Amino acid sequence: MKILYIILLSILLLSACSRIGLLHQPPRVTSAESAVDVSIHNLIPDSRVTFSINDVRIYGFHGPGQFDFVLDAGSYLFAYKNGSQKCDAEVELNTGHSYVFDLKPDCNIEMQ
Repeated sequence: MKILYIILLSILLLSACSRIGLLHQPPRVTSAESAVDVSIHNLIPDSRVTFSINDVRIYGFHGPGQFDFVLDAGSYLFAYKNGSQKCDAEVELNTGHSYVFDLKPDCNIEMQ
């Protein structure tokens, strides 16, 4: 019975660590004039990727997918973690633009 309890607890902990979907809200937009549309595309097949902004986990992907949100114009640190691989990029978002970023398997966050 003790072994079954340990196995179930391990499964529960693993599923909690690899959540899918929204984990935390992106930083709030302070004004409509500075709002910028952002789309993140995970292009990594067979992956469990966690996307972060300024070291805050925002969204969990299971395989390829897309996450859209709005930020204030400004500088941000975008990052993703895929297994033990952590990749990041400083991005500058300007007012009046929409941005699409691809998360690629070669540890690259590329703006389209």
